[in-house]
Amino acid sequence: MTADKIPEKGTPGSRICRRGRGVVEYGTSGEPVKVWTRYGDAEPNPWLNVPLPNMTYEVGASHAQRLKGLKLRHIFVTTFDGSTERAEAVNLRRFRGSQKGARWDKKKVAPTGFPGGDFDRGHLIAAEFGAGMESINLVSMPLVVNRSRTPATAISRGFALIAELGRRYRNDAYPLKGTLTFRGEFILPNYRKFEQVVGKQAMRGLKTGYEVSLRVSPATVNGITNVLHAELWLDDHLIRYVLDNDLER
Repeated sequence: MTADKIPEKGTPGSRICRRGRGVVEYGTSGEPVKVWTRYGDAEPNPWLNVPLPNMTYEVGASHAQRLKGLKLRHIFVTTFDGSTERAEAVNLRRFRGSQKGARWDKKKVAPTGFPGGDFDRGHLIAAEFGAGMESINLVSMPLVVNRSRTPATAISRGFALIAELGRRYRNDAYPLKGTLTFRGEFILPNYRKFEQVVGKQAMRGLKTGYEVSLRVSPATVNGITNVLHAELWLDDHLIRYVLDNDLER
């Protein structure tokens, strides 16, 4: 068993340590249930690049970030097929310049279940919050949802439905930028707007002195992510966002 692969069997109730990779905890049947590891630096961490199903991963700062005195705690929970069901940044911090995490590189990594075709990759936790390029932190989404930021852009590219979603849900006059739903979520029209608004709101919270935590829950079907939910905690104040591109499944 190489250090690049998580040992998939162990003594029930035990933990093992792989030098340079992390720690694995085993459940009552000897199956891995939890991992403690770090983001990769120039190369993705292979433990996070091929996530196992039904696991909890606690991920810390990369070795390069640690050498700069940086710390972070990100938690990823996978579902039955190894795709990410939930990503959390606990006590969120902003990282600048060389302190940032790594953005995805198509030559090195693709999201779990990525089908090819007209799709883009999106980070669940942004590089500016210290997160890495690994598959566990990526989702695949329709290209038009990721790139058609405004209704005018969507129309110019021939995507009338995406433009309609922008007109329906985008609300720049309101401080939280989305349209409030009956579920108490602010709905946003596309991934770029989702990423921009949630990130800016988190930054405002940090500047105000709040302790900020973020949870992002994607709904991924057949390797494609159509819905994202975000819960942004500013101390004990909760703001809930949702992206639903409303496309045919």
